[in-house]
Amino acid sequence: MPDYSRSGSNRDNPLTSGDPRTPIRHKLRAKGIALDHEKQPVNDLLTNISDVGIADNKILVGTGDNTVAKVSITDFAYTILDDTGGAAVCTTISAQPVDATLTALAGLSTSANQVPYSTGSDAFSMASLTAFARTLLDDADASAARATLGVQALDATLTALAGLSTSADQVAYSTGSDAFSMTSLTAFARTLLDDANASTARATLSAQALDATLTALAGLATGADKIPYSTGTDAFSQATLTSFARTLIDDTTAEAARQTLDVGNTEQHSVWYQDYLVPSAAALGWSSSSSNGGFAQSWATISDASNSTGVVELNTASHRSGRYALLSWNDALVFNNETAYTFEARVNVSALSTSGDEYKATFGFSNKFNEEAGGSNETDYAYWIYRRSVDGDFWVAATAKDGTEEKTVTTTAPVGNDTTFVVLKIVVPADGSSVTYYIDGVEKAAHDTNVPAVTDRLGIGLRINKTAGTTEREFRVDWHRFTTTRTAAR
Repeated sequence: MPDYSRSGSNRDNPLTSGDPRTPIRHKLRAKGIALDHEKQPVNDLLTNISDVGIADNKILVGTGDNTVAKVSITDFAYTILDDTGGAAVCTTISAQPVDATLTALAGLSTSANQVPYSTGSDAFSMASLTAFARTLLDDADASAARATLGVQALDATLTALAGLSTSADQVAYSTGSDAFSMTSLTAFARTLLDDANASTARATLSAQALDATLTALAGLATGADKIPYSTGTDAFSQATLTSFARTLIDDTTAEAARQTLDVGNTEQHSVWYQDYLVPSAAALGWSSSSSNGGFAQSWATISDASNSTGVVELNTASHRSGRYALLSWNDALVFNNETAYTFEARVNVSALSTSGDEYKATFGFSNKFNEEAGGSNETDYAYWIYRRSVDGDFWVAATAKDGTEEKTVTTTAPVGNDTTFVVLKIVVPADGSSVTYYIDGVEKAAHDTNVPAVTDRLGIGLRINKTAGTTEREFRVDWHRFTTTRTAAR
């Protein structure tokens, strides 16, 4: 403390200078002189701080026991020092607050080609990261990832297909929108599926290639007794095919056609046609006979819906069974004698047989027309026969040699009335190898076994045999045509 007692002047004495009214303690403080009770006790740290001094942008930092030093403080440090809490400091320094997940990740031991994965809550482990996996992880979108994987994008159709239960020899087929089922795939179907083109497929199917001509034919509206004919290139219409035309179309040679047409060399061809306009069997060239009261009767005309003019009626008469009536020509014909035969007639039966009134009606070739049909002496024949008791109500083509019969029961039934006629026809070729049978121009049967041999003498005729009952039955013929065609003139 300055010693003011020895001063030569009171001016410099803080106790006496100034306003005499100012308290001395105030004057001392104004001069920087502390009173004893206001002094800081001596402290080494404060003494060191006093010695270091203070400057701008400096802070004191302890360097040892009660020693300090000045260090610079930056503007950034000031932004931290004025923060009021840890959260504010983290914000200032852009730091992550303490987190259990990050702490767990920080505890992992990393190595090359590893990637962390969670094993639980805030628990992690490492897995290998392959080179391929890295090619997937660097993909920018799902499309790029599918390209890397070489996979199909999710599709409803494919999902539906994937849901099918497959098994051997099955193929999928759609049942609706994105809906499928399975069906069998046969061995044949596989032979079609492996075909490389339409031509190969047609060969597999044995199918005709698309053709304009065939397409035009397929477009025709077909009907009974019709035949197509061309009207232009790949254009067709239809014409009526009559029963007569069919008898001409089925001819295999010109000679056969001439026979059908009743034309040609008279030395090789002959026709016996009769329309029964003369009321006498003998005058017509027939031999007529009857048994047990049956008789052959000729009508000059009849008045019915069939418009027949001149009809011969074979009549069993009444009140008796076991009788017959016939028209026949002598047994002078043989098969396989270089002569072809065609025998046809328009015929009618008056009523069908019944169990109470049974009969047989016969038309054609036989070795015993003057006996009951099927009798013990009738061993060789080729005829049409109606015999309900044996074959039902159908016309039957019957051929026999030496008593052994071959027959064809047709689906054509006689119509038992006075007006409905049918045309029965029998054709024998010149070599006698077969017999072909027709009804109304339509082939019904062809026999090539049990055909009468060349040694068998045959006649032609019509016959009705009553075998049960006493009711009169009639077998009628409107016309007949008998044609012979020789292979060479004589």
